[in-house]
This record gives sequence, structure tokens and C-alpha cells, in this order.
Amino acid sequence: MARLLHPVLAALLAAAALPAAAQVAPVMADTAKHAPAPARTGPVVVTPTADQAAGIDAEVRAALFDLVADRPLTALSRLEWLAKSPAMLRGAPAAGQRAREDMFFLLAESYYRLGLSASFRGAAKELLAMAPAGRYAGLVQMQLVLDAYRRGDFAGAKAQAAKVTGAPDAALFDFVAGLAAFQTGDIASARASFSKVAAGGNPAYAPYGAFMDALAGAQGDPAKADAALSIVAPLAAGATGAFADQAWLTAAQLAFQAGRFDSAAACAARVSAAGGFAPDAQLARAWALYRGAKYDEAAALFGDFATRWPQLPGRDEARLMHGQILLEQHHAAEAGSYFSSVGDSLAAELASLQARMNAAMAQAARALVAARAAGAAYVTDASQGRSLRLARGAGAEDAVVVAAFGGAAAPARADSAAPQPVTVADVQARLAAMTPPLAADIPQRPLYAGPSTPKAYPPFAAGDEALLAADLADAVARYRLQEATTDHAMHLVALRNLQLLITEGTANLADQNKQIAFTEDSVAKMTVKLASVRNDLRLAILTQATATAKAATNNVAKLDSLRTALGSALSPMDADILATEMQTAVTYRRIAQMVAARTDSAISKHPAYQLRDSLQLRLVRAHGSAAQGQQVLEANRALVAVELARLSTAPSDRMVAAQQRLDAADQQRAAAESRMVSLLDGELRARAAQMVEALKKSREAADYGSASAAFFVAIEAKASADAGAPAPTPAPER
Repeated sequence: MARLLHPVLAALLAAAALPAAAQVAPVMADTAKHAPAPARTGPVVVTPTADQAAGIDAEVRAALFDLVADRPLTALSRLEWLAKSPAMLRGAPAAGQRAREDMFFLLAESYYRLGLSASFRGAAKELLAMAPAGRYAGLVQMQLVLDAYRRGDFAGAKAQAAKVTGAPDAALFDFVAGLAAFQTGDIASARASFSKVAAGGNPAYAPYGAFMDALAGAQGDPAKADAALSIVAPLAAGATGAFADQAWLTAAQLAFQAGRFDSAAACAARVSAAGGFAPDAQLARAWALYRGAKYDEAAALFGDFATRWPQLPGRDEARLMHGQILLEQHHAAEAGSYFSSVGDSLAAELASLQARMNAAMAQAARALVAARAAGAAYVTDASQGRSLRLARGAGAEDAVVVAAFGGAAAPARADSAAPQPVTVADVQARLAAMTPPLAADIPQRPLYAGPSTPKAYPPFAAGDEALLAADLADAVARYRLQEATTDHAMHLVALRNLQLLITEGTANLADQNKQIAFTEDSVAKMTVKLASVRNDLRLAILTQATATAKAATNNVAKLDSLRTALGSALSPMDADILATEMQTAVTYRRIAQMVAARTDSAISKHPAYQLRDSLQLRLVRAHGSAAQGQQVLEANRALVAVELARLSTAPSDRMVAAQQRLDAADQQRAAAESRMVSLLDGELRARAAQMVEALKKSREAADYGSASAAFFVAIEAKASADAGAPAPTPAPER
């Protein structure tokens, strides 16, 4: 009976006898490399929770980095934006995060470093009101003292100094507090502060502390000048640079005050001839030599001073003293010629100044303000070295700010830069560096004369600060406009890149559609071929199944006939054999019928047909995905085109707002410049008017000297005539 089974039928029967899962598994194994990849579980997308406090903390720390990296405008832009934020840390910050107090501290430090006094005081006031005993209080209070002194508010500086507790830089604080007390006439407090500085050992301030203590002790009292000189002279001998020159000049002035003219001349001679104190040292030495009856040396120094530094206020005095010494040495004829020459020079200078005073001073004011050099004209007593310049950011150095922000102790300030006196050379250098330079015909002497009145400096300080604030506001506005312009340009570049990506995506999609079409064609051909093979295979299987069923039916009939023929002769063993054969034939017939019924289902489970169905399903999905991708690309193309056209033809809203802020800042700066020009013009005219009066008096003195010389020449001539000697020949007129 087994010979009745066809090999293909046997395979199908085996497959049909397997469980359903076992039937599917081989098909899946064979088609796995053709089927679409199973969906993967992608990376877990974590959406961060908005944390405003942490964001502001990061902004504050970034501002600190900008500040110590010498990018104050960037820091200021960031901090001012934070300060105006309505949600600026309304609640308590989390552990390790910075609070509103820290933000206002950095804002105050930015204003302080940039010289924005009013803005600094506003931020410092809010900070101290917020945390009057906080870790920033001592530092900010000390800076308020320095700020008041810089503005010329000596009484305010002294009052503020009394409030300071725990200044991080004791040497700097005590020195400025002593200066404030000295300026207000509180000599006892000034000396107490200067003594602390001198005893503190800070190499930057200790010499100046001893120096100022000695000057405060003398305070114009000739009886105390010797005591002060005994302190200043050793300081000068052990010093170098500008401080040594300043100390030697002060020693010369103290010696002169004490009536020790030889010592005064010797001390003045120790001042460097190439330093900024050279003019005043030469004038001091000339006076000392004159009072010491060394007339020839004194006359030479007076004359040289007038020639080398014609722009300085002491020029006319020096010229007159040169003539006076000629008279006192009985060189009447030479003195008369000299006084006549000086008088002519003064008359010409006076006429020129009176003719061009208004126009020249207005021109000078505009040039000084344009070059931001007006401060050079307001240096007080530059020729005496009584104006000091502290290091940039004194009291707010990077190490100090970082330590305060971190809650650490302030670092030792042994590396502090020493104060530097502002000299005539500094003023000259600043004026020479002006761009554009001052016109050659503008009188220089009013620029070196110092403020016309003590009340002239506070308005200048306020105007200068307003101009600085306007400059910074303009710079910040330009910075923000540049940021907005850069962002706009980057946005355009990003959109153009996106356009390129969309174009590339469309091209890739077209290539994919071609591949899909090619695959569809291949699948269609494969489908036709498989259909033909399926029909042939189905026919073969059904034919074999039918033949098998027929053979089994014939066997059943034959077995029935055989049982009937044997009848009672059928032994039990034969009966069992016939029953077994009958059951086998029935089983084969049933199997053949089952195969015939399941032929289509079995063929469909073949890997080839499974692959075809899988490919067809994937092609349907690919068509859908391609259509959806095309829709997305077209929608994105339209959106990008619209946005690109909009941004290419018009500035962004942010740029418009930034430009408006810049226009407002430009107007503010123009107004501040105009006010400063008006203020400086008025001040220079006042100085020029004072200079006119001084020139008139100097001319009168020159005329008087000339007349005195003529009188002495006449007396000498009469005396010579009476004695019978020839009269002296008068010097020729010059």
C-alpha cells in the first residue's frame, strides 16, 4: 500500500500533520531576510522639566564668566535682561543655586567696572536693602566709598566709610577713607587712616600711607614742614618711578616751606627730567635757587621752563621772573629788552585769544568730546601730582569678585597695583592721542589750567558719566542688533540648507519610487510564474490524491469480496489480517481525501508564496509611505519657501526691535554729547576769560618791568654822565 503514495503527496501529508505553529515557523525562517524589519523600540525620549531657577542660575554663572573674561558688555546685557525679568527667582532658590542677591551683586560689579556710577549706586542700594548683612555687603560698601571719592563727593565718601564693616581690601579702603577725611579737613581721622595703611605692610599702599600721613601732619604749617620732610625724603630715596619723583617734588616743596632753599633745590634736582613731574620740579628748583640768591641758575631755569612748556599756567610767571632776575642783577638794558619782548608776546597772545576765544573753545569742546578726552581737561593739580589714578577695577578685581561670589574669604591684596599720580605728561599724552587731533590753532593753555572753579567738577563728572552711560547703552544696543542680525542670517542659512535637504529628499524619493516600480514589475512576473507553477502543482497533487483514493476504494471493494468469498472458511487470523488491511485502505482513502481538500492551503504555505505575499504587502506600504513622504516634502517646501521669502525681503521682528533700541540709544548719545559739549564749552570759555585777565596782568607786569628797566637805564646814564663816563648803550628793541 505504501507504493501508492507520491513523494510530493507524502511531503504535503507530513506538513498537514504538523501543528499550525510548526507549519508557520519554517516559512517565517525562510522569509525573514525578505520580510520588513520588525519595529524596534527606539531610544527613550526624556522631556526635561522646565526649571526656571536652574536656568537663571546658569545665566548668573555665565555672567560671572563673562565679567572675569573681560567681556563686561556681554555680562551687562545678560544681567540687565535678568534684572528686568518678571519671574526672576521670586521664590527661594534650590540648594547650590544662585539667588537674586548674587545677580544684583554681579550687576553692581559690571556697572562699577564700567564707571557707571549712578547705575552702580542703584544696584548697590537694592543689593544692600535685600541683604544688609550679606556676604557682599562689606565689598559693595567699600566700593561705594571709592565711587563717592571719584565723583568728588568727599563728605559722602567720609560718611559712607563710617558704615563699612569688614572691607575685603583694608589697605585700599583705609587709604581712600583717609583721602576723604583729608579733603574734608578732618586731619585727625585722615592721619589715623594713613597710619593704618603705612603700618599694614601692603607694598602698593604702605608708602603712600606714610607719604600722605606726613603731608597731613605738615598741612601748610612751616613749623611742621621739617618733620614731614624727615619722613618724605627717606621715602623718596627708597622709591623708584613716578612715586619717587612725586616724593622728591614734595620734599622740595616742604624744604622750601621750611626755608631750606638749598635742600629744596637739591630735592627738585632729583626728579627725573624725563618724567611727568619734570615741569613742576624745574619751576620749584628755580624758585629755590632764586630764594637762595643763585640768580644765574634760577634765571636760566625760569627761561627754559617758559620755552619748553609754554602751555602750562606757570609760563608767564617764569618769564616775568627771568626778567626780574635780570633787573636784580643790574642788567637793566637787557631786562628792558626782555620785558619789552615778553610784553609784545603777551599782547599778541591776548589779541589772538580775545579774537578767537568763543570759536576756538567751542571747537576744542567738540573735538574733546568726540575723542572722549574731556577728562584730560578736568585733571586737578596735575602739575603738582595731587591727582591719583587707581588701578582699573580697584576694589573689584577678578579674584575679589570670584571669591565673594563663591563665599570664600577675600584673597590677600599684596599684588595690588600701586596708585599712580596723574601728571602733566599724562594729560599731554591723552591730548596727543586724540583722534581726530586738536586743531593746531586752538589755544592749549586753557586745557592745562584746571577747573575754573571748584564747583566746575561735579557737573562735569555727572555729564561725563551720562555720556559714558550713553556710549555703553549704544554699545549694548549695537551688540544686541549684531546678535539679532547674526541670528537672522543663520536662520536664512538654515532655511536654505533645509531647502537643499528637501530637494535631495525629493530626488531620493523619486529614486525609491523607481525601485518600487521595478520591484512591482518583478513581483508581477513572479506572481504569473507562481500561478502557473501552482496550477501544475495543484493538478499533480489532486491527480495523485484522486488516484490514491480510487486505489484505496478498489482495495476496500476487493477486501469485501474476499471476505465474502471465504465465508465460514475464514480463520480468526485471516479475519484479523483482512480487518487490518481494510483499516489501512480506509485510512489511505481518508488521507487522500484530506490532501485533496487541503491542497490549496498547503500550497499557500509554501515559502515562495509566503515571500510573494510579503512583498506585495510591503509594496503597498511602500507606496503609502512614498505618497505620505511626498506630501510632507511638498508641504515643507511650501512652508520653507514662504518663510525664506519673508525673511529675505524684510528684517526679523527681533532685528526691528533691536534697530529701534539702537536708534533710541543713538539719540540718547547725541543728546549726552551735546550737553557735554555745551558744558565743556562754557568751562573752557570761563578758563579763557580767566586767562585773558591773567594775560592782562602779566602784560601790565611786563610793561612795569620794561618801565622799571628804562628807569634804571636812565639812572645809570645820568650817573655815568655825571662821572664823565660814556653812557651804556641800550639793548636793541625786540
